[in-house]
Amino acid sequence: WGAEFLGLEPHTAVAAAVIDAHAALPAAGVCGEGDMMLILGTSGCDLLLSKQDAPVSGIYGKIMDGILPGYYVYEGGTPCLGDMFGWFVDNCVPHSYYERSGGNVFAYLEQLAAGAEDDAVWAIDWWNGSRSPYLDPELTGCLFGLTLRTRPEHIYRALLEAAVFNT
Repeated sequence: WGAEFLGLEPHTAVAAAVIDAHAALPAAGVCGEGDMMLILGTSGCDLLLSKQDAPVSGIYGKIMDGILPGYYVYEGGTPCLGDMFGWFVDNCVPHSYYERSGGNVFAYLEQLAAGAEDDAVWAIDWWNGSRSPYLDPELTGCLFGLTLRTRPEHIYRALLEAAVFNT
């Protein structure tokens, strides 16, 4: 019936779409009660498998059979993680940092950030809204505490800390 309805030849292979983060759990062997996986990329996704149906504040999704039959998947995370760091290095890092980085500006910034004195810069990482805990795509990111002494490594450190605290 489906092939006829769609105008396909019989036995045409059809692939079902699947959310990349959801496909990652079974592929990584995360398949049991209480198993959790954090997937970090352009965004961040925290996925927990459970047979229990429980109200959990601050998550943006709870789906029965969403990944594996018989399990709820509880979802949290941030809609902008790697993208935020990419935006920062593309728009806020001086060319001289690229020259001194030896080809890896992220590693260079991480090294500088690890040794930077605390300059009281902090960030809210809602560059693309908030999934957890507020589920509001209209929220925006913010940097606080910038001064004329602020260097890119201070901001990078603040963004790293914001991402960690959000997770």
